Amino acid sequence: MKSIYRSDKRKIRHIGYKCFGIELLLKSIYACNDFLYFHIQIKNASQTPFDIDFIRIKIADKKTAKRTAIQEQLIQPVRAYRYNIRIAGKKTERMVFALQKFTIPGEKQLSDREITDLLTKGKTGIIKGFKSKAGKIFDAALKFDENYKIVFDFTENKDIKRGK
Repeated sequence: MKSIYRSDKRKIRHIGYKCFGIELLLKSIYACNDFLYFHIQIKNASQTPFDIDFIRIKIADKKTAKRTAIQEQLIQPVRAYRYNIRIAGKKTERMVFALQKFTIPGEKQLSDREITDLLTKGKTGIIKGFKSKAGKIFDAALKFDENYKIVFDFTENKDIKRGK
């Protein structure tokens, strides 16, 4: 975790959140053995110190239809490196969280390559063997929606069936 912290490169450029002068950025994700390491940065642009009450990491499966049903899975970090509970005014802090590898909607686990593609390109290639809630097996790519949630992308499947 120390070597990840020392590597201050921002490999992921499209995942972050900014509100009330506090900016959170996901700098990178590394996969090793059965763990995913999330390198984050929190920047306090205000003069007032910012106290962190808690960090919540969750996977949200959002399915929209006539009614919106959201399933969320909370994930507890196994370890944290340089976890600060206070960010001083006009300061930036970085932290690394280790999480057990987790499954995504459809009961499928991503490989290191698929995680890298998703985070660097915003989309994976077609992944075979997803399982629907009805128990049917299907193939799809994964991508980020406008809120940076992981969703299924069937456009490549349609292009292949059409012969494009």
